[in-house]
Amino acid sequence: MATRKRLQRKEMVQPDPIAQFLHRIVDSIAPYYRQIGIGILVVTVTATVAWAVQFQKQQTEAALGADVANATQKYTELLEAHVTGQDPEWSELQATLEELYDRTDGTRHEIAVRYYLFHVFLEQGNLEAATSVLGELQAKVADQPRMLATMTYSLAKVKEVKGDINGAVETMKEAATIVPNPLGEFLNEEIKRLSGGRLNPALVQRFAPKTQPKTGEAGDTATQ
Repeated sequence: MATRKRLQRKEMVQPDPIAQFLHRIVDSIAPYYRQIGIGILVVTVTATVAWAVQFQKQQTEAALGADVANATQKYTELLEAHVTGQDPEWSELQATLEELYDRTDGTRHEIAVRYYLFHVFLEQGNLEAATSVLGELQAKVADQPRMLATMTYSLAKVKEVKGDINGAVETMKEAATIVPNPLGEFLNEEIKRLSGGRLNPALVQRFAPKTQPKTGEAGDTATQ
């Protein structure tokens, strides 16, 4: 009986194998505590920096989106003013869009901002600037047929405003070959109209280049 009790007591004080295993692991990595600490610090700092960059990117994107939305709203207001017979001032919105032009480069807002800028140039009769922006837009949406067709059609309308009927017809025909095409039969009707030499007078009058009277013209007119 005494022998059995001694065995039980001996069994009770035997080291825990799991504890022994953990101690061996700790002992084996003890010489590398400093390197491990540095590694953990590097990983922590890297993760923190990555989070901060992502957070900043999200904040910047949100602010950019808000600025684009404000510019869009301003464009709508000016367009409504024009439709109701007023003569809105576009220069402030042009400056805003030109600033956004740089900030949105390479972002999801770049196409919208450039297309609004194109329309603002068009509203002011600045056909050369409008054409330049359209050329850039065509290059950016070259792999998006529906948008490319729309941009190409817009270029044709600029040529029509310039009085270049042949150029407008050829550009509309080019737009009609883009598939899939959001303009459909509408393009064919436009091509027929222009091929017959019929300009859209309302379009030409609205977007024709704004010319300033030469020095002395106002006075000469008043004295006649």
